[in-house]
Amino acid sequence: AERHLANGFRALKMRLGRNRDYDRAALAAVRRTIGPNNRLMIDGNARYSLDQARSLVTDFRRADIFWLEEPFLPEKPDDFVALRADLDGIPLAAGENEFGPQGFRELIDGDVVQIVQPDCCRCGGLTAALQIAEVARKRGLRVAPHTWSDAVALTANMHLVASLPHAITVEMDQTGNPFIENLLQDPLQIENGEIKLPEAAGLGVELNTAAVERYSLSPGDPIPAGNYSDMVFGAEHYAPAEPY
Repeated sequence: AERHLANGFRALKMRLGRNRDYDRAALAAVRRTIGPNNRLMIDGNARYSLDQARSLVTDFRRADIFWLEEPFLPEKPDDFVALRADLDGIPLAAGENEFGPQGFRELIDGDVVQIVQPDCCRCGGLTAALQIAEVARKRGLRVAPHTWSDAVALTANMHLVASLPHAITVEMDQTGNPFIENLLQDPLQIENGEIKLPEAAGLGVELNTAAVERYSLSPGDPIPAGNYSDMVFGAEHYAPAEPY
């Protein structure tokens, strides 16, 4: 958290869902570290039951979290709705596992979330993301795209947010992902909580050809073992979390 603040970020998101003692301690430690004037968002990573999430509500309130993202599996919208009364105004967010405008209808029409999270590279492109955002606007919901892929997808989501009056923020992977950090000729820059939007034609970015060549595979080549953002290849890199 200290490193992210030093690098210009003013809103941070952390994953919880290991166990209750860890979640409470980590939540308090990060809020204490970033102070009261920076946003803290929580991703439950679909790890909680309804009772487990309720047991942490007091801690969420004490830490003044900005949103609670995907505390439950996408297949359990009723749990989202049931938790809302306990959260006392803390918004629920979800959407990274939905595809196309039709996939977001349950979230929006069912009052499942207050913050909708389409991702241009998952939900069907910029056009689909704009359609989803317009449905959300009509229902009084806000938009905060999911982005955990590469700098091209990130830039597309930046343009999406810049075009929407009801969009909140852009997510930027800070786990050392080379497809975020090395893929563009001119890396994206963060300064005092803001990211500069490219102004050239199209998405406005140019690929770093050396990075493209380094990470490209010929058709039919096996993918080397490793942890590539959301995708894991090779048993030595697969470390599933223990049950909560």
